[in-house]
Amino acid sequence: MVEFNVLLKQGKNNYKMNDDKIIKFKKLNGFESIAKLFDIPKARLWAILISKKEHNYTSFEITKKNGSKRKIHAPIRELAALQKKLSRILALIYTPMSCVHGFTLEKSIKTNTQEHL
Repeated sequence: MVEFNVLLKQGKNNYKMNDDKIIKFKKLNGFESIAKLFDIPKARLWAILISKKEHNYTSFEITKKNGSKRKIHAPIRELAALQKKLSRILALIYTPMSCVHGFTLEKSIKTNTQEHL
């Protein structure tokens, strides 16, 4: 099975690996196929998403510029990695409208601003 971390490092340039992930994503039919897509043992995926889900986030506070506190709920490392993998797969499948700049590959606040100059 192709190691998913390789796909993350190579981005959209490796079309064969991207096509394989897209095909696997479109054929998802249960928990086992999801585990295979993410290149993670089924038991570990089950532990992260189901049996230990109450431990998936750590909470802490940060001080804002105005002195008040903001509570942050950050995912644990393994959950964050799964979220990032899912985000990359969805980015391969989803094609946003041309006017969309936020949370879009190769676009940003800067590209949005340039269109209005």
